[in-house]
Amino acid sequence: HGDENNRKVPTPVQALRGTKVVAVACGEFFIVVQTAEGDLYSSGSGLYGQLGHGDTTNRFVPTLIRAMDAAEVLSLACGGFHTCVCARVRPVEPVLPTMLCSAASGRFDPSTSIASSASLNQGDSFCREAPSAHRECGHEIYSFGQGQFGRLGHGDQADHLTPAII
Repeated sequence: HGDENNRKVPTPVQALRGTKVVAVACGEFFIVVQTAEGDLYSSGSGLYGQLGHGDTTNRFVPTLIRAMDAAEVLSLACGGFHTCVCARVRPVEPVLPTMLCSAASGRFDPSTSIASSASLNQGDSFCREAPSAHRECGHEIYSFGQGQFGRLGHGDQADHLTPAII
């Protein structure tokens, strides 16, 4: 709402007006919102980086988590001071020459041409031709926020201020 005032009755969040929200998760003093487009917004206490904006700043209005721009959020959950997100790489508009990821292997497939894109199954992703030999297609789990006791799954106890793949 843009302030620190408590609300005693449900009040629309003006910053999300016109946005189709499909999921909301709450942690200790913060919320994370998923939109129908797969975008992720957060607001509230940023004490441990659980808002995902690369800092520990509190946000008083829902703010787009830019670190997730390349991902389409499928689901989310919050703990007390951390956030977990299941997401997949957003489809990229084809840029010639374009190749596709093979749905069977989940790997970059140079033998697949754009001409066969009409036969794509749901879940297939476009991959830009790149110097790397392979590019994963599919779902990833991201976590961020307080890392105490290894709760983020990154093999350490560090706080992560931006979404990182587990």
